[in-house]
Amino acid sequence: MNDKKEKVRGWFTKTAQSVADKLNGWINPLSHETKKKGLIVMGVLIGVACAMPVIRSVRSNEPSSALEVDPISRPIDIFPQDTVPEQQAEQDIIRQYNRMIRFKKLVDKFNSSSDWNSLDSLMKTHQGLQDSLREFVERYYSH
Repeated sequence: MNDKKEKVRGWFTKTAQSVADKLNGWINPLSHETKKKGLIVMGVLIGVACAMPVIRSVRSNEPSSALEVDPISRPIDIFPQDTVPEQQAEQDIIRQYNRMIRFKKLVDKFNSSSDWNSLDSLMKTHQGLQDSLREFVERYYSH
């Protein structure tokens, strides 16, 4: 088993060395200025090749047979504009405001009655509420 691995490793090493020698034979005789220009050209070409699928996925709606690219979801695709009537939007705001007032009254009740045990049990029951409640109390009572 190790014999096969060693043979394959040796073959890859020889192949890599011969490719490196060929490239060195082509590139080493070039001047420093030519190498620098070639590096810049290769960098630009690789950058364009990497940017093309991204640009196509954002701009193109038609599929390509050459290279299939999944479209990128933009925030407007994920969260489309609300088409809620203005009156209903106002009612939602009023409903949220009333919920906040009820929540404030609950916090006031717990704070005024010194019944922090109930408040603690409420926070332990609803773990996600703990940070929100703490921040609400800090902001409300800091003013």
